[in-house]
Amino acid sequence: METALALAIVLPKAKGGLGYRHIVLNHRILIPQELKATIRSDYLEVDIFAPHRNVGVEYDGDAHSELKRRTHDSDRLAILGMLGVSMRTITASHFMHQLDFHRAMNSVAALLHLKLPTARDYQLAQNDLRIALIRGWKSHND
Repeated sequence: METALALAIVLPKAKGGLGYRHIVLNHRILIPQELKATIRSDYLEVDIFAPHRNVGVEYDGDAHSELKRRTHDSDRLAILGMLGVSMRTITASHFMHQLDFHRAMNSVAALLHLKLPTARDYQLAQNDLRIALIRGWKSHND
């Protein structure tokens, strides 16, 4: 679903996307020496990274619901915050519900300093995009 999320960010506003093209997928952020004692990896990988804004967007699927994984994710977010990276996490539930998706994408847009249209046409296009992105899902747990 990282690909669907990336599409929602890069597609033009006329198609319901955010129209922000300056992203890198699966971007590695190196851990500076002074923070290496806080995590066991030498780097952190961010699903979608906007280097010009120092913003990361993560998709969390079911694999992130295990306690051990949630602990790791919590540690990651703390370290990314220490490094000045603003993060937003999006879940399958955001994609499944129109208003949740709309609000989540608004928060990503705010982090990226984007102005989104408030017209009904944009919201309809955004919902059409959401539906197209989740077409073929077996369930919201995929």
